[in-house]
This record gives sequence, C-alpha cells and structure tokens, in this order.
Amino acid sequence: MFNTKSMVFEVADNGPGIPEEMKDLIFKPLGYSSYNGGKSQGMGLYLVKEAVRRGGGRIAVQSESDRGTTIRIFIPFR
Repeated sequence: MFNTKSMVFEVADNGPGIPEEMKDLIFKPLGYSSYNGGKSQGMGLYLVKEAVRRGGGRIAVQSESDRGTTIRIFIPFR
C-alpha cells in the first residue's frame, strides 16, 4: 500500500510503554487512561490519526513494557 514515496515521522520515548490491550484506545477521543491509572484527555493522538488518515497516510505504534513507545506516521507523496 505504501511505497518508498512516503515521508515518515517518528516520535519515541523511553517511558513505561503502552499495554497491548490499550493500544487501540490511545486513538479514541477521551478513551485512554494514563499508565498510573489516572484519566487522560486523550484527544491528541485521536486528532493526529484523523489528520493522517484524511491525508491518505497511516500511523503505527510499537511499544514494549518498560522500554518505551515509538509512533510512526507515514504520509504519502502525491
């Protein structure tokens, strides 16, 4: 689906990671709780995913417990 004519943005951290069962929730508005159990606003990644989708791109998440999270955004050139 995506070829070499895509621009890739990558954001990474070395935090606690995102549990597997919560990965889909981070892209839902107001649907994500923080790693310590507190409620998060949860709008940022939802808005990013919508903008990327509308531009024909995609977003991918890779996360490991206690090793951090990497989010990659693929934007196709037109």
